[in-house]
Amino acid sequence: MYCVYTDQDVPETDGNWDHIIPLSLGGTNQFQVWSQKAFNSKMGSEVDGALASDPLLAPQLARSPVKGHGRKPVPRWRRATIAGRPAQISHTPEGMRVWDVKAGRELTDQESAGEDLTVQLNVGMFTALRFLAKVALGGGYFVYGEALLPAIDCASLRKVIALDIEAARTDTALRNCGFQIADRFHPDAQPGGPSYLYRVMCELLPRSILLTEPFANGIAFHVGVLGTYVGTIFCPGDTHGIPVEGEDHDRGHAVVLAPGALERHSFEALLRDLKSAISIDAGDAENSRPGA
Repeated sequence: MYCVYTDQDVPETDGNWDHIIPLSLGGTNQFQVWSQKAFNSKMGSEVDGALASDPLLAPQLARSPVKGHGRKPVPRWRRATIAGRPAQISHTPEGMRVWDVKAGRELTDQESAGEDLTVQLNVGMFTALRFLAKVALGGGYFVYGEALLPAIDCASLRKVIALDIEAARTDTALRNCGFQIADRFHPDAQPGGPSYLYRVMCELLPRSILLTEPFANGIAFHVGVLGTYVGTIFCPGDTHGIPVEGEDHDRGHAVVLAPGALERHSFEALLRDLKSAISIDAGDAENSRPGA
């Protein structure tokens, strides 16, 4: 069977099914593509594992019911201080817990309330980029099948997934691929920016999501994990063979994941549903005001 990640036919003895978004980040067994085993193992650690360890995802991971193949870990911020004292922060479904290192015990909510809390977090420079490229390639192939391969520069996406920074500096094809990227920190993803709508869509759903949005000159892939916007990657190309109309592809396509479940919508249908939900919530809030 064909492995889109390596661009090779991989026999059953050398392959397995790759969770495009891993189970530990809200993926499901229904959202998979065939993969070379060696690639799957390596990228599972370097790409999926790196994002799962992103400290800014810790609160969402704690609140979410998802877990990987084993016991669900407790996300922690280990380099912290409270009122100037060394501390560790644990994230649980019930909220944040503060461990006072010197006292050797967990502080009560009353003890930690109002205290200055500082945390040092390290976010990988290329963690989101590599994950975006993997979900764009694997998810794009899941949605569009063989039609994806001539439509965009899949070869450059493969290079981004397995990113070698030194090699990339002199890779003319990769440097000229024309990919446009916005992650959660990019100005384009802030209010008023061109990617802000996609960020809002990802953050309104406490689930993992892939949005594919074809244009005449390429495809934009928008990725969210458990209600956190990971980013957008636009891949230039010739999309005449990519569906853009019909019940499932009006303006694009949406794959929305939940534990053990997968929903597929057109981009436009999901956008309408989210707008409707916002309107209902706003109406409920208005009706709940004193005197309303």
